Amino acid sequence: MRNTVLTVLCALLMCACRQVTVDYTYAPEQPMAGETVSFTNLSTGGEDFEWSFGDNNTSEDRNPTHVFRQTGTYLVTLKESKSGRTCNKTVRVSSATPSFTASSDSICMFDEVELHAEVWNPYKHETAFRWTLGESVLLVKNSLTDSAVTVCFTQQADAVPVRLEVRMDGATHVTDSLFRVFNKQAPALLSRNTEGDFVQRLYGARTERLRPLEYAQGMQILAAAPELKEAKDTLERKVYFGNDNGLFVANTNGTDTVQLDTKGVNTLTISYLSGHVYYATAEGVFCLPVVRSRNNLTTAEARQLNDLQGVVHIAIDEKGF
Repeated sequence: MRNTVLTVLCALLMCACRQVTVDYTYAPEQPMAGETVSFTNLSTGGEDFEWSFGDNNTSEDRNPTHVFRQTGTYLVTLKESKSGRTCNKTVRVSSATPSFTASSDSICMFDEVELHAEVWNPYKHETAFRWTLGESVLLVKNSLTDSAVTVCFTQQADAVPVRLEVRMDGATHVTDSLFRVFNKQAPALLSRNTEGDFVQRLYGARTERLRPLEYAQGMQILAAAPELKEAKDTLERKVYFGNDNGLFVANTNGTDTVQLDTKGVNTLTISYLSGHVYYATAEGVFCLPVVRSRNNLTTAEARQLNDLQGVVHIAIDEKGF
């Protein structure tokens, strides 16, 4: 009996001694295409190892080096042959030539998409950016000279051009990309026109047609406002409207209406480039960031731009921003 116990204990100790852990690191952490990447095996307890670099190349060296010839994302696997244990890590290989990426591979009309410049700049050269957008691409956030911009594609198309120019270390690098934009069910906005008739505005075609008075129940809070002085809809599927009670914002289905200001609103307009809504009251002209949350919540306060009295019209020069 004692011999059996000793045998089991010895077997357990041998198994513990042979416990295999598989891990590795690599440098540099952000390699460029054509750059040599060094892999360091941190495994314990193993004997035979095999590397798979995700580009149909392998190695049996304990600490190999490898060159990724093309940009992309590679799954690098280290495997200990006898135990079968593996360690997988993703290696992202960038281009030494400036380029840019989009936050979505499937773009629909009126969706916000972030475009981000990819620039390898290990020596910290001064860089300058310049985006050129197609006619159907609307700038929503940041400026055309920032490294990242948020845009909105306003038309369905198979090839919408976007260009990025990056000037660095005395050279200018140009990247051109074409984006395919898919159609989407366009939400509609119901409102009352100056003649007192209900109209429906479709986002896609920007067309209006008369509607009967029997509108959807969800539209009541917006459409049934006979005291409405003015309404403006944004590409974010929100509508701003004002009356003697103040400034309001609602989703285009009429729900989640929030009062933003208690002042009576005479006129309002929206600047897409600056991302602000401008409105006039008897006290002057005010500026407020466009509300972006689903429930129209905002922590910003309206900022008074001047104390002009009796403003009846506000014009925004989009090219001036």
